[in-house]
Amino acid sequence: MWRKLLEFDEIEADCSQVNRVINSLGRGLSKG
Repeated sequence: MWRKLLEFDEIEADCSQVNRVINSLGRGLSKG
């Protein structure tokens, strides 16, 4: 578990991808 917790770079990369998807979905919903 500790090894995965130390992989901040990969975690940040995943978060950035998730944020992009959420932003794209939010824009689609806002456009309605």
